[in-house]
Amino acid sequence: MVSILKRRFLACVVVLLAVALLMPASVLAYNWTKTPVSPLVPGGVWSTKTFKHVVLNHKKVYTALKDIVRINNMPSWVYTSAIAETVAGDIHSANLPVGTRIGAMGFGPNKTTIVDNTVWRGSKKLPYYYVDAAKTVVEGEWNVTRTYRVCLAKPCGNPFVLGKTITRTRVAVPMYNLYIEKLNGRQQQIRQSGWHVVGTIGGVAVDAVTSSDGPVLVGSYPAGTAYSLHEVLQDGWDIVTPPKGEFIGTMQTQDLTLTFVNEQL
Repeated sequence: MVSILKRRFLACVVVLLAVALLMPASVLAYNWTKTPVSPLVPGGVWSTKTFKHVVLNHKKVYTALKDIVRINNMPSWVYTSAIAETVAGDIHSANLPVGTRIGAMGFGPNKTTIVDNTVWRGSKKLPYYYVDAAKTVVEGEWNVTRTYRVCLAKPCGNPFVLGKTITRTRVAVPMYNLYIEKLNGRQQQIRQSGWHVVGTIGGVAVDAVTSSDGPVLVGSYPAGTAYSLHEVLQDGWDIVTPPKGEFIGTMQTQDLTLTFVNEQL
């Protein structure tokens, strides 16, 4: 008899384990269905002015938001950025669709409780105020901005932080112009045309020709770009500057004009 009971007990355990393993993850979520129950801020948060006051002065909201950021494994700057946006008054309003997973959420008028893996299961959309906590860092050739939405539900003041969004934009690199010009050594106010200046800029071959109308634009380059340019000396002329008729250097944070000066023999 004891043996039969043991077998039946083990069979029940196996069935329960199988059911638990097959159970969808959503069943393990905390289904938040009503806002008036155990509000963190009794009376709710129904204006941006109240939102600002609560976030900056309400000790329980402060503690809850810090815990929510930690439980959701979010970076610590999320909270400090949210405070800065609140001080600046950059506060917005939105509605949370039914079924939205919001992660950790705080509630309780007396003792603050944080519940993880929360899903809004109310009968309609949940109105809330929020600020966007964002930080931008340079990663290679991209500006990467990570944004978290720090929220307070209007009916109850319960805080939660919606997951991050990521946007990428290419880093805008300042460009600077490089010009060449050719002057007569005896009369340096006179520009001369038809002189070739060759070499490389940023490892790319260059062949530019001077003009009597003014400096000639060779191209636009970021600071730090290396250049090595020399003039093709024509018969009957001697080099005045630069030495050996060659400029070697790197672009700085300003436009650059390379002036080649020669005189006739």
